[in-house]
Order: sequence, then structure tokens, then C-alpha cells
Amino acid sequence: MSPDGIGVPDLGAYEVLSDTRHKEAGLRVLLVKKGIRIKPHYHERCTQVYFIIDGRAEIVVGGQPIQARQMDVVRIPPCTVHGLRALVRTVALSISVPPLDPEDQVVVDEPTPAGPFYAK
Repeated sequence: MSPDGIGVPDLGAYEVLSDTRHKEAGLRVLLVKKGIRIKPHYHERCTQVYFIIDGRAEIVVGGQPIQARQMDVVRIPPCTVHGLRALVRTVALSISVPPLDPEDQVVVDEPTPAGPFYAK
């Protein structure tokens, strides 16, 4: 069980500050403490968008690292492995379209050259 309690696989020790679900999209505000990561995973049916409200994070999307800071937006298409590591205390808005389905979250365990904690 994940820290957000919605039955998705455990992706890391982040905290869900807010979770709002609508028919069209799900919006979650996440707090990720410095050095904590959201494990690499993908969704077959869901597009996600991370909006960094405060802080800085390395977000790896499809094996490509992105240095994201306050006010940056990163779009993650379906079937694309992605993960996040907070470089400092980071607050991010995670938008899922359609809303996140616990059965549409696949954790990936293999490391890649992009970093010690991400996968293809």
C-alpha cells in the first residue's frame, strides 16, 4: 500500500497533502522530502503532469533526466517510465488524466545509466 492509501504499489516515502478526484482528472499535492524518491513506474492509460509548486527535483521521463524547479511543468505520456527524486524539500502537484487507477500503476525495478534509481 502506498502512503496515499489508495491501494497503489508503494512508490516511496512521499506524503499526499491533498487528493481530489473528478471524472476527468485526479489532482494530488505531494510533499517529497530531500533525498526521497518516487520509484520508477508507468501507467498504461494515464497521462500525468507534474507541476513543481516549491523546491527542486530530478524527474526522469523515459530515461531522460529533467532538472525541475519551482513553477516547472513536466508531462508524462502513458506507457512512459518515470520517477522523481527530491533535491530539496519539494511540493508538487500531480495531475492524472484520467484519474489514477490503482491497477494502472506498474513499478519498474531495473536500474539504467540515467541514474541508480530509474529504469527504462
